[in-house]
Formats: sequence, C-alpha cells, structure tokens
Amino acid sequence: MEILTSALSQLGLLGGAAAIIAVLINIFKTLGVIKDGQSPAVSTVANLVVFIGLVATQLFKIDVDVLGLDEQAGRYAVMLSTVFGYFVELGGTKLMHKILAGTPVVGKSFTAEAKK
Repeated sequence: MEILTSALSQLGLLGGAAAIIAVLINIFKTLGVIKDGQSPAVSTVANLVVFIGLVATQLFKIDVDVLGLDEQAGRYAVMLSTVFGYFVELGGTKLMHKILAGTPVVGKSFTAEAKK
C-alpha cells in the first residue's frame, strides 16, 4: 500500500508528464488519429501508463530520476507545442490567403498583374 501511496503522490507532481500527454493528444486530434470524444479515454490510459511506470520503479526498486524525466517531458512538451503551433500557423496563413484572394486592397495579387 505504501508503494501505491508514494506513486500517487509523485504522480501529482508530474506536470511535465501531464503537459506532454496533453500536447500529444492535441496533435493527434488535429491529425485525426484521435476522434472527437476520445480524448478523456486516451488521457486516462496515458496517465495510467505513467502511474504503472511509477509503481514499477518503486516495486522493482529501479533507480530512476523521476523528477528529472518529468522535467525533460515538460521541455519536450514546450518544444512540440511550439513546432506544432508553427505548422498550424503556416496552414492558417495559407488558408487566409485563399479566403482573401481577390478582395479589394487586402487580396491584391501582383503576380496576376505581372502575367498580363
């Protein structure tokens, strides 16, 4: 019981793990891998895997720097969300260009005039 209590208390401190899980779920949702309404179940399973990992490290006395790994996961989450946000921005810019093409002033295309 002590192992479970310790693992649960550690799980509450793992902000990096929570961040990487959230970022990955959002990326997979955007890519269509995770469908609408599946996020809570996927998040629960991912957090359960983290919890089982914590219990296993304590049960089998595996020497792991859990807080160090969590810090690394947090860094990866920031990096992934930044890169993903960049690609979303590129797609959004392309979409807005298509939407505004041909509108007065904002949708002006000099390429079309040069071809005439």
